[in-house]
Amino acid sequence: MVLFRLLQETHLASAECAALKIGGYQHVGHARAPHGGGASILVRERVGVEMGVLEKKVPERKTVTLRFLSNVSFKIASAYFHRKADVSSESLDTLLGASGPLVVGSDVNSHHVARDPLRPSDDKGARMADWCVQNDLSIANAGSATRRQPGTAALSSPNITLCRDCEISNWKSTLRPDSDRYWIAFDALVGTSLDAIGPSKHARAPYAWNKARWNEFRKLSDEFIFRGMKKSAKGADAMNEAVTRRIRMAAKRTITKGKGVAPFWTPQMPELDKMVQECTNKRKRDALIQWRRKVLADTALGRWKENVAKLSATDSASWNLVKSMNAPRPLTSPVLAVDGHPLTKHHQAQALANM
Repeated sequence: MVLFRLLQETHLASAECAALKIGGYQHVGHARAPHGGGASILVRERVGVEMGVLEKKVPERKTVTLRFLSNVSFKIASAYFHRKADVSSESLDTLLGASGPLVVGSDVNSHHVARDPLRPSDDKGARMADWCVQNDLSIANAGSATRRQPGTAALSSPNITLCRDCEISNWKSTLRPDSDRYWIAFDALVGTSLDAIGPSKHARAPYAWNKARWNEFRKLSDEFIFRGMKKSAKGADAMNEAVTRRIRMAAKRTITKGKGVAPFWTPQMPELDKMVQECTNKRKRDALIQWRRKVLADTALGRWKENVAKLSATDSASWNLVKSMNAPRPLTSPVLAVDGHPLTKHHQAQALANM
């Protein structure tokens, strides 16, 4: 799930910036300056957002703080340095803010061999690299291009991703067919937990598609859509929203919800999570984290023993288990043979059940 998007050089006027709305996201940003391009941030709905102060000085930037459960906060910033802007320590310091986890996505229009092996270093890039070292900021760029020069198709990496007190992994840039800029994607992890942070949201139970009353669904959806089209306001967006809403209404009446997949969780975990968050002693906190991992490992082992006890050659779960065990370690031959005789999947499942 994409939790947030950092946008630079949006070139939005004041009215366009205020009116920008994208389904499922909250938009915060400011319009372009006379010689700049503007910067914006899109944050998923249902995520607590604390707005930063709007600044039209160099660099153009927008900052927000994401608030999650257990008092976890995460500051993100989107910034843009236009080509003639001076990358000084004073201008860069405006990106830091208070202490805590921070991610900055910026178009700095400069180059340094530490993050951009495609172009020689320049003065701006050197000053930014020194500033990152002085302020304990890590550069997450993997060295791949983030921009393709129009006309010449020359590659460079003027965009930079910085982080502090958090971990960024899976950083990659993807060429966009409709622009000279690349899409940049990464995973951000905050805190000592192994789980990536995400919004507090209850998991939805999946639909039981095999129990759906499809004939009734088609009849109801057609009726609701026709009724909504007569009442909805004119315009493509209003029409799309009306159709989507009517389809949901028909699905709610004719397609039942399943029980869902049992979460990999135990009754002890909420209490352990609370103890980890409230513990101020580092040594005790590390011990609690290790204990939490042990509880999960013991739960996984217990469930494995339960599944093994139920194995049978006639049970599809046994066949799936055999396939999952063989898949990560493919054999040199596609056929498993014992004493020169090939073993079928039925024989493999039977052998596993007899272990």
